[in-house]
Amino acid sequence: MESLGLKNFLKSIGRPIHSLNTICVGLNGVEKGLCEKPNELTISWNPTNPITSARMARQFAIESSLVFVEESLLQYLRYIINHPSSSKEIKQLKNKNSSSEKIEQLFEIIQAEKSYWKPMVLLLIHWRNRIIHHHSTANLTKKQVEILISNKELMQKEHANIDIEKTIENFNNKRITLKDISTIISITIKYVRQVDTFLQLESNSNINIEYWIKYSNLTDEYNKLFHSNKPDKSKVFKQFFKTYFPFISDETIKDIISHNKPLEDE
Repeated sequence: MESLGLKNFLKSIGRPIHSLNTICVGLNGVEKGLCEKPNELTISWNPTNPITSARMARQFAIESSLVFVEESLLQYLRYIINHPSSSKEIKQLKNKNSSSEKIEQLFEIIQAEKSYWKPMVLLLIHWRNRIIHHHSTANLTKKQVEILISNKELMQKEHANIDIEKTIENFNNKRITLKDISTIISITIKYVRQVDTFLQLESNSNINIEYWIKYSNLTDEYNKLFHSNKPDKSKVFKQFFKTYFPFISDETIKDIISHNKPLEDE
């Protein structure tokens, strides 16, 4: 069973991927002079060079998407670290100072199916830091770079003919491409899925459902149901779970309702 953390991760990742692809298609029209600003769009836009403007906007959209994807990864990491069913090793990740240290340690706990996954996921973290912090020196280690280059042919085969040496060059020059980010996202999703399968955190136990409610910031809404004036509160609770957690079975919902109680804020 996919964890709620994985479901949210995949959902949050899907939106920027679709949006980025849509933006790139639109900017291609701008670059070719096929798009003009409509009069009803009340913004200032009169580029002296549409090609340059389109390419700058494309770069901004790619960089913004990478930042969003990295935050989605860290949100998933927070989910598994705080999950009541997580092992002591996973919970101890919170003691690491930086995001890259947490990811490094996670790979020590759950080794990736392919050796190049680790440096590529770390590349996501480091690239984000370079985008947000212009003086950042975040970088892969020499060994991590060697792993990527040694897997060059495999990565070309499995990831749309990506040239990983060119990706490393782009990273050093702080210029990410659409192919770079697409490959990084693809590998990150594969690893997160592997982590989720390995941990097997979810079961329809009350302790997990309580965590899901708190994780989703629904504690207040859930507790208000107890003060509802409606005669049949079971319908209210059932609607709550069907709205926010549709994957929970009807049988489990009935059990929750029969034993429900307000949740304490943490």
